[in-house]
Amino acid sequence: MPCPTMMPGMGTPMPCPTRMPGMNTPMPCPTGMGPCSPGMMAPAALVQNGQHSDERFIDMMASHHLMAMRMAQLAQKLGQHAPLKQLATSIITTQGQEIAELKALKLQLYGSANTPTMMNPMQMANMGMLTPDQLAQQHPFDRAFLDSMIPHHASAIEMASVALLHSSNPDIRRIARAIVNAQSAEIGQMIQWRETWYPS
Repeated sequence: MPCPTMMPGMGTPMPCPTRMPGMNTPMPCPTGMGPCSPGMMAPAALVQNGQHSDERFIDMMASHHLMAMRMAQLAQKLGQHAPLKQLATSIITTQGQEIAELKALKLQLYGSANTPTMMNPMQMANMGMLTPDQLAQQHPFDRAFLDSMIPHHASAIEMASVALLHSSNPDIRRIARAIVNAQSAEIGQMIQWRETWYPS
């Protein structure tokens, strides 16, 4: 099923690539592994009073990154494949740096560096993601990690794409572009590993 072309509640076409750059692998719809749903929560939550909210983007992306880092820390301990452990280390480093940037930007723009530390559990379930506690119980771990991190990255790309379309802040746009670029490449790599390590 193709991704929808419009963002919920907005009259702006949604960027929704169907192929990973340089690969023949279809990219999962931004809300997860399955078909896109008209009730996508992440972009709708970035809207406040009918306008894109940079503050909400900062809050949601910081908590989203923290969740990815917790999952990646599990992968460092429980992962079976060395390349996956290397990716986990990269996720922790990159997303840790981005959280620091987001917090500094929030302090500069809004006078407080406080950001949420947890994602909304309902939102996670709708995106097809496991909590770190659930992930730790899965076997084989690497397959469960890939099946959870791919939609997790896709939802970050979705949020960042909305920020690129609607934010006028150059720092928000720079961070959003970096997220789209890095996590698109990582999704392509994870899909390749998923197909190679766990062929159906």
